[in-house]
Amino acid sequence: VEVRVSGQGGPSGLAADLQEDVYGPFSGQVMTSVAACCRRALTEGEPRLVEAMYLCAIQTSAEALSGVYAVLYRRRARVLREEMREGSDIFLIHAHLPVEASFGLADELRRKSSGAASASLLLSHWERLAVVIDAGFEENLFISNIKIALGLAAIGFALLAQFGPGKFPSNWWMVAGCVTAYCAVTVILNWFSYKYEGDSYLVTKPSRAGEPGPRLSSRLPKYDDKYTLVISSTLNRKAAGHKEVSLTASVADFFHADGYLSDAAFKPR
Repeated sequence: VEVRVSGQGGPSGLAADLQEDVYGPFSGQVMTSVAACCRRALTEGEPRLVEAMYLCAIQTSAEALSGVYAVLYRRRARVLREEMREGSDIFLIHAHLPVEASFGLADELRRKSSGAASASLLLSHWERLAVVIDAGFEENLFISNIKIALGLAAIGFALLAQFGPGKFPSNWWMVAGCVTAYCAVTVILNWFSYKYEGDSYLVTKPSRAGEPGPRLSSRLPKYDDKYTLVISSTLNRKAAGHKEVSLTASVADFFHADGYLSDAAFKPR
């Protein structure tokens, strides 16, 4: 934020200097354009979704072994090896466990094994998740580029209104023209976003084989727990090859009573 106060010329001169800086880039314009530029910079770097993984070491007796494996598989754990301690019936299990699935692990192990199992967790690595981009599709950045260009144009008109030649009110015609141009660019930007992007958060290009890319969008109405995930092709809705599938479910269906995410709830769907 830049502020300039000049005391020359008395109260009337000060008022004139402050009046000159009334017009300028609105905070909404700057934040929208900066957010779009940051998003473009991230997508140019080919980002991938990753999640933190624990190295989980569990000691359990032979009687509780089945219950321990049931807990691990329900929490998306990947078992690395299983060893039996010589001279005893104690098994040592090593597995990679997602951090988000580790909440409440100790309590559930105690319940399933009647206190015969204990676990220790150590942060191991970050693992990349398989998403749509990994399936061979590339994100279509054309929409983002147009939105960035329109946002920069709106900022340009605002800067011209503030730092252009002349002072207000002698340059009222230029200020009026910049305000009109800003409103027109804003309307075009909103129309373009609504028509070509809508509620989609990922639009992809066709694959190298010519197959239409998927478009991912989601809806979560206000004051409602019903979440809708929509996967459709990027073709026009009236096109012959247009396909669309959707899933609507309660958000609470994907969490256990303990509050951690249930991966098993996704697989049947």
